[in-house]
Amino acid sequence: MATVTIGPAITTPGGDVTDAVPRRVVPVKWWAALGLCIVALQTWIWGSWIGSDRLATTTFGRDEVPDGIRIFAIGWQACTVVGAVWILWHWVIRPIRREGRFTLEGMLVVCMGVMYWQDPLANWTQSWFSYNTTLVNLGSWTTDVPGWLPPLGNLLPEPLLWNLCSYLFIVAPGVVFGAYVLRRTKARFPTIGKLGLIGSLFVAMAVLDLVFELIWVRFGLYVYGGAIESMTFFHGHYYQFPWYESVLYGACMAAFSSLVYFRNDKGETVAERGASDLGVSRRVRTSLRFLALLACLNVILLGYNVGTQWFALRADTWPDDVVERPYLLDGFCGPRTPYSCSGPDVPIARPSSAHLDPDGELVVPDGVSIRDESLIRQHASS
Repeated sequence: MATVTIGPAITTPGGDVTDAVPRRVVPVKWWAALGLCIVALQTWIWGSWIGSDRLATTTFGRDEVPDGIRIFAIGWQACTVVGAVWILWHWVIRPIRREGRFTLEGMLVVCMGVMYWQDPLANWTQSWFSYNTTLVNLGSWTTDVPGWLPPLGNLLPEPLLWNLCSYLFIVAPGVVFGAYVLRRTKARFPTIGKLGLIGSLFVAMAVLDLVFELIWVRFGLYVYGGAIESMTFFHGHYYQFPWYESVLYGACMAAFSSLVYFRNDKGETVAERGASDLGVSRRVRTSLRFLALLACLNVILLGYNVGTQWFALRADTWPDDVVERPYLLDGFCGPRTPYSCSGPDVPIARPSSAHLDPDGELVVPDGVSIRDESLIRQHASS
């Protein structure tokens, strides 16, 4: 454990001069401080969104949703709500009532619900995926996120029932299941190293993500419109699926599970270490552990969201099978909107910047000055 020396030197009774008593660096304090900053940022983002006119249901194209997709969306949302209630009762509420404290699983569930704010950040630099507007939504808080680029990002119909409940009912149990897989793998192969353990879990998580997401996109709950053709299954269809999504999210889930699995002899994750040695009340210790765990999970998920930007900025043109389905476009690009959907020949749009409309014509907002505008228009029309 790293140490730091603070305070002046101390003179012993024998006249020898020694350094001050070293103080241990307690990881839980640093992680908890980061967690507090993240909660403050999240509160500011949601507060700005809730207090604005951007808090509004996105219904673009909702009346054109096929009956089969609509029925599946309603049924799946209902299932995730029921599942989330069950998880909250069995992993959070009941243990607190019985033992008067949070279990690690219960803390993990609450953390997942809190860090749900990151869900739409994969569109941070360029919109490349969108949700079905038939899902229960109030738009999204994306345009209140610092550094957000895509215009009209607040129209993304972030599925409040499905996605929030999925973080509780699917992601949290998936993390616990991943930790179980690590324990079983270690028991079956005692000599396997950490890299081998994590690598085997990564493959399992990537395959599971692939199976689930293929079902969800096939039933039109969301779409990866801006995908790289050479790295995409079923390219050209509304249910096209970029396999690198499973690689990235599989790595994310493997990291979540590894965090839970690799604990010290006091049951502390790498973020919580040092909590049991603090001379504080149990309530304060629990708060510090929660904030520390929340921070570490947020950092991992942020790594996934940052990683997706490389692929989003290199995506190919949205296929016609997606563009012709307005309920999958959300009103932020495509026909009947001011913007062309992203692609290799489409300049990255920013709020109030010049941009291409769905017909490929350059649109220059009032007050925006462009050098050699005629040449740009000629290039755009060609």
